[in-house]
Amino acid sequence: MKHTIRRNAFFAILGRGWSIALGLIATPYIINQVGVQAFGAWVLLEAIVAYFSLAEMGIGTSFNKHIAEYHVKDEHDQLSSVVSAGFFFYLALGTLLTLLALLFREQLLGCFDFANVSADEVDFVYFALIAVMCLRLLASPFKGVITGLLRYDIFNKLLSITQTLSFCGVLLWLHFGFGLPGLAFNAFAYALLDLLVIVILAFRLVPKLHLKADRHTYNMFRRLFKYGLSIQVVAIAEVINEQIDKVLLGIFRSTAMVGMYEVGAKIANTTNSLAAIVLPILTPTTSQLQAAGQNEEIKQLYLRGTKVIALLIVPVSCIVVLHSEQLIHLWLGKEGFEAAAVAA
Repeated sequence: MKHTIRRNAFFAILGRGWSIALGLIATPYIINQVGVQAFGAWVLLEAIVAYFSLAEMGIGTSFNKHIAEYHVKDEHDQLSSVVSAGFFFYLALGTLLTLLALLFREQLLGCFDFANVSADEVDFVYFALIAVMCLRLLASPFKGVITGLLRYDIFNKLLSITQTLSFCGVLLWLHFGFGLPGLAFNAFAYALLDLLVIVILAFRLVPKLHLKADRHTYNMFRRLFKYGLSIQVVAIAEVINEQIDKVLLGIFRSTAMVGMYEVGAKIANTTNSLAAIVLPILTPTTSQLQAAGQNEEIKQLYLRGTKVIALLIVPVSCIVVLHSEQLIHLWLGKEGFEAAAVAA
């Protein structure tokens, strides 16, 4: 188990580091190509769509735990019930959210002034991001199979490859002048590719995995719902904490201000995301240890995990707090920073 944890931690750090690097490289390029106002419109639409995802009621947080537990016990039928419950729930939820997004489009988007971004572009990006959210929800239970089996090596290799393809897509779409619609189409294509690859991989890792709609699946859904609901408050707090500032800036100020805010927030969020390197590994690992009755190992695992998180976050946070302005200038360049500030 120790070897598995070390392997997973290594690939998690590698995958997260690559993801952060691509994001940091892409952001100034996007701002340079579309302008800070259009970039702010993109960020604002992402924030609006993020609130739709709260309707999943925390069920996605339960996949890792239950799949890891049933895998250790070799209960493949129960494992299939977990995946089936999640898949059919998200299929129904995605359909409902798409209809709601269509019905309340004017009321939602009418609260904001998208400046020089056309209404057609705003609508296209809005519905594309809704579709991306639905695809990610559908992928969630199958992704839980990969992580629940503690195959973070495969998961992070896959993530690095697909994110690299997405990054290249961003560069190409913007280079040829497609602007925000190009970004939206690229995000949709990436989410669709991610879903297809993850589904195929999940069925290969667990050959006995199958989708079913029966009473066992319904009972499993109730169990997942109960577990997810107990920690949904945390998810709500996270979305509010991460997105409410952007929404308020979009209502009372401008999309350019949202774009400038995102620049600073991205530095802070990069620091916060370091904790996400270790935390997702703990839940399925703990579930497997609990199923094996190794309670002492669980205590030691959380102690070591806390130390690793502290070692990652504390020094980086100090650097960000003390040198935030210099970091932003280094990241965007002096001319890029000043141009964005003038537009805001």
